[in-house]
This record gives sequence, structure tokens and C-alpha cells, in this order.
Amino acid sequence: MRSNDSKRLQKLSAWRRVMGTLSILGWLIFIAALIIYDFAKPETGTMFSEWTSIDLRTTWVSSLAGLYLFLMALGLVVSLIACILNIWLHQKRRAHIWINTLILGLASISGLLLFFYGFS
Repeated sequence: MRSNDSKRLQKLSAWRRVMGTLSILGWLIFIAALIIYDFAKPETGTMFSEWTSIDLRTTWVSSLAGLYLFLMALGLVVSLIACILNIWLHQKRRAHIWINTLILGLASISGLLLFFYGFS
């Protein structure tokens, strides 16, 4: 193995670590946003709540809704950075396409659309 090849492998490994870190960070942000979403969304009625006449919250919790929007937007930004880096690395023939960053981006866009158009 030539010394030039080993340097190329070290660079490749560093870029893969960056891609892996961005991917894991993006998914952790997305999971945190899902947890916040569960607490911030309006409560849905069930037959039990109708029978017992329980008052349900019909609006978003504003402080948690802001945090949810921030986390979804941050997840989308991390996903876009990872996708751009992935395309650049793929063009240089250094890495394969990481599908999970594309799925994360679509999930983040879906989460933002759910917030703005899901409960009208």
C-alpha cells in the first residue's frame, strides 16, 4: 500500500465519522422533538373523556410549541448539511449515499407541516 493511499483512507474515515456524527445528532434531535410534540399538542378526545366530561386542552402549549419548532428546524438544518456533505463525498467517489439523512429531512419537513397544517 502506498503512503498516499493510507492518507486517503484516513481522510475517508474522518469524513465517515463526520457523516455518522451528523446522522446520529440529527436523529437525537428528531426524537427529542417527538417527545416535545407529545406534550405540546392539543389533547384528543376519546369516548372515555366524553363520558366523564373531562375538559381537554384544544390549543398548543406555547412554550413547548416554540421548542418543538426549533428542534424540527434544527433537525432539518442538520439533515441538509449532512445531505450536502454526502452528495459532495459521493461525487468525489469517497462515500455511498446515506439514505437515513434523506429520511430524516423528509421526517423533519413532515413534522413542520403537521404543526402548521395538521391542527387547523
